[in-house]
Amino acid sequence: MFGLEFTLDRFYHRGHAWAHPEPDGTVTVGLDALGARLVADPEATELPAIGSHIQTNGAAWHVRKRGADVRILSPLDGEVIGTGGAQHGWYLKVKPDGGQLDARHLLRGAEIRPWIAREMERLQAALAPANQALTMADGGVPVDDIAASYPAADWDAVCSEIFLQP
Repeated sequence: MFGLEFTLDRFYHRGHAWAHPEPDGTVTVGLDALGARLVADPEATELPAIGSHIQTNGAAWHVRKRGADVRILSPLDGEVIGTGGAQHGWYLKVKPDGGQLDARHLLRGAEIRPWIAREMERLQAALAPANQALTMADGGVPVDDIAASYPAADWDAVCSEIFLQP
């Protein structure tokens, strides 16, 4: 979708994390394609300690990009049992509270395309200079490192908007 891969076997959080239930009852958590392009090549990544507890909509991990401290929101409640990173294609392995993923608040299947269309519009608005008219994309594919392509953007404000920071 829009040149971004959104695998349909995953559940997507509106804060751009994904959750994939594993056969053993654990859940693998990663960053979706748009989120990954927003924080590509971060200055730092801070993952929670194994054994720590994460909560839905609380901080799952932090990424530092262009001076912005980006808090990636957790798609589930549970105990962290493993950590990875961008190089692994996932960030956390979680044992969900209650033994299974509560996905009622997550997006899946046909819900993904309209959500991503709105997210692309929100991103364009966040990146547009205040005095410049906003134009819609012509079907092009977002670059791999969006931050590097917009050096004048207020990256803290852009990340706050897209990653649902308070």
